[in-house]
Amino acid sequence: MVYNSIRLFLEHLSIWHQLYELNSSKDTKMPIKRIVDIRPEESPKPVEIRIIKKWKPYLQKKPDLWFLFVDVRGDAIKAMCPVEEESLFMRPNPNAPTCPCFLQAPSHKLAELADISKSVSQAAATSNLKTVSLELGGKSPLLIFDDANVDQATELALFGSLANKGEICVCSSRVFVQEGIYDKLVEKLVEKAKTWVVGDPFDPATRQGPQVDKKQYETILSYIEQGKREGASLLVGGKPCGEKGYYIEPTIFENVTDDMLIAKNEIFGPVMSLMKFKTIEEAIGRANATAYGLAAGIVTNDLNIANTVSRSIRAGMIWINCYHNFDSGCPIGGYKMSGFGKDHGMEALEKYLQTKAIVTPIYNSPWFFETNVDIPSVSNEVRYFAGAADKIHGKTLKLSSQFQGYTLLEPIGVVGLIIPWNFPSAMFILKCAPALAAGCTMVVKPAEQAPLSALYLAHLAKQAGVPDGVINVVTGFGHTAGSAVASHMDIDCVSFTGSTEVVRLIMQAAATSNLKTVTLELGGKSPLLIFDDASVDQAADLAFLGSIANKGEICVCSSRVFVQEGIYDKLVEKLVEKAKTWVVGDPFDPATCQGPQVNKKQYETILSYIEQGKREGASLLVGGKPCGEKGYYIKPTIFENVTDDMLIAKNEIFGPVMSLMKFKTIEEAIGRANATAYGLAAGIVTNDLNIVNTKRWVAVDGAGGDGGLWWWRTIGAGGGRWRMVAVADGGWWRMVVVDGGRHWVVVDAGGGDDE
Repeated sequence: MVYNSIRLFLEHLSIWHQLYELNSSKDTKMPIKRIVDIRPEESPKPVEIRIIKKWKPYLQKKPDLWFLFVDVRGDAIKAMCPVEEESLFMRPNPNAPTCPCFLQAPSHKLAELADISKSVSQAAATSNLKTVSLELGGKSPLLIFDDANVDQATELALFGSLANKGEICVCSSRVFVQEGIYDKLVEKLVEKAKTWVVGDPFDPATRQGPQVDKKQYETILSYIEQGKREGASLLVGGKPCGEKGYYIEPTIFENVTDDMLIAKNEIFGPVMSLMKFKTIEEAIGRANATAYGLAAGIVTNDLNIANTVSRSIRAGMIWINCYHNFDSGCPIGGYKMSGFGKDHGMEALEKYLQTKAIVTPIYNSPWFFETNVDIPSVSNEVRYFAGAADKIHGKTLKLSSQFQGYTLLEPIGVVGLIIPWNFPSAMFILKCAPALAAGCTMVVKPAEQAPLSALYLAHLAKQAGVPDGVINVVTGFGHTAGSAVASHMDIDCVSFTGSTEVVRLIMQAAATSNLKTVTLELGGKSPLLIFDDASVDQAADLAFLGSIANKGEICVCSSRVFVQEGIYDKLVEKLVEKAKTWVVGDPFDPATCQGPQVNKKQYETILSYIEQGKREGASLLVGGKPCGEKGYYIKPTIFENVTDDMLIAKNEIFGPVMSLMKFKTIEEAIGRANATAYGLAAGIVTNDLNIVNTKRWVAVDGAGGDGGLWWWRTIGAGGGRWRMVAVADGGWWRMVVVDGGRHWVVVDAGGGDDE
């Protein structure tokens, strides 16, 4: 069905192209009588093609926003469709909780655009934590150096500023010209602007048609008047063209300063601001002095200048000796408040794909999860990313047009790292090591329950020679220190590990500040599926380890254990036997298997879930009460006769509580394992490779195998080279492996004339 939908979508685009060619033909009076509209979400299956015969009313909708929603979990692709601003993401699709969403909006003002984007991000945060990709326009600079060809530079400057009447997100409305070539270029620009034909877009001689509507027309004229009031010199244009329609003459200002509104705000119209510069350093500094970062252009014959400037400009797309050269193989997307996420190229696929890691033991022992896992993992991660630091690089792109293209991976900037208390040292390094390797500076906010590990590791980093200001640790509570990190205007990305409730606040803070990117790891309700052919002893070890390790205070805790009916009774007997001999007590005693819960609040929360399980009818097999008279110790607890709708089977308990559930078929096991809002990890215990690799783990009722990390016959295996990702309410997050460093870099695409 997906293939058919894509095919129909491509046919749709083909018909659009035919209509465009028809309208571009000499017979411009020929009316367009129909348009194909694919609406698979409204039609019965298979997808049908619906015909809209009234062309004019369809055009008159003139939406301010175009919304592209790709449903990766259904069997349809929803094509671009106009929507009302208020409806964006306010009614999420409940059947597709992990669906990525893409907003593309032309902006008239930064504040207006930011408000729309913030509304989208906030709605995503308060609904199902869907990922959001934004493309928000820009105030793109074009830098012209003294050695440039004047005629070529003139053509590029006009094309960059006036293409599509200036109504294009990458419009090069800020043109910086080096002083040696400035006067000649201005003369050429004014000469060409005066001969620029504005009028009927169906006339082949026309270079520029009308603005999209009255509102945009009036907005552009108001910016032109503002430029005059602020002291910019109007060289040409600056007024309406003709007596009817929304036509505006090509407008060029000089003597523009960086603090003028015409140099700061995205006008989205045919208005060029000329600015003179002396040195390359001045040009770079002024080009970067903007809240936007979508695109930029460089005009020079000096390869050294081209390389220096392209690596220094904070923009997602750089054109060298060309402009508006888009290619399906070359990614485009913004820095800063121009948004995040990429279109075109392989990077565009990342918005709509999820990575699932599968780990299996080389040897038979399941006990990869060491008792003292926190400290050994720190050393491994540091060593791994130390080797990865010089392996972060871009790609050379094969473009379909006659241009060269390549991408650079650049540090995203300052990152805020908010870490939990359950593995304080490991979590510090899991976040800091890839960020350091990528070249970022960071502000770490450790959990208030466990701040000392972070402070000591920062001390060790200083002793190791990490410069001051690179790793910064800010201790405090979430509502003060954590909130400050999430809302700070100079922090470019926040990576958070913790609860779903807290992350909603973080996402909203990120949205209402500078639209920083947010990466999340939010825990889970991980299933462990044990099949009839499994070794009972091995399965019992894995089930117990998966549920009780670290007192159950671990995000991938396998608290839902599904056991096939043929092995169920034997496994239950083994588990109860192990639980009764499990030593709970002083964590410094070598004989101890399980220490205390982290604090009184967590201790009481776990006990309340145990009581809730009893009230709902689950059968308590073992444990279920405090251990000892002092401290926050809880005995390993195992329930059976647990149903999927009980709270102990739905909510993350974060304690030593296991729920046993019996199943008959593989289909039943998959369906029940996926019936959760979480999707962080899962385990499979079987000797049958066909069960492990079955396609049904990948797709169940169109829902997908919701687990970012799968273990087969092992629990807790890992190391620096594997990926860990989360889906659904498990968050959206990728850590570890060289690819994990991509959280801390942004893709900068460069393109240039291959001559």
